[in-house]
Amino acid sequence: PGVDYNYPHSAGYYAGIHEASLRSAAGQLHVTCAQEDTFIRLGKNDEGEKIITAWPKGDFSLLHAIPGIGNKFHAPELVSPQSRPHAAPGKVHGKVTFQFSP
Repeated sequence: PGVDYNYPHSAGYYAGIHEASLRSAAGQLHVTCAQEDTFIRLGKNDEGEKIITAWPKGDFSLLHAIPGIGNKFHAPELVSPQSRPHAAPGKVHGKVTFQFSP
């Protein structure tokens, strides 16, 4: 009960994307990323009661790391070293271009 099995889901993180075109009721957004290490987050994947990740606000983010979500029995930081919060090595730079159209 309460779980949506309509696939495909679009919510989640996407890696290795250099360009993305997104359509919404407000119009179209075209995003171009100049670097390899950028992830795009769409929506919120909040289908599991045990997912305790603090999602960024809003339904769209550009990130340099994907946070771990843990599993049914353990918090993310207890699953593996890769699931621990990502610490930036200092200033993070990048270039992203946004194009908006109706």
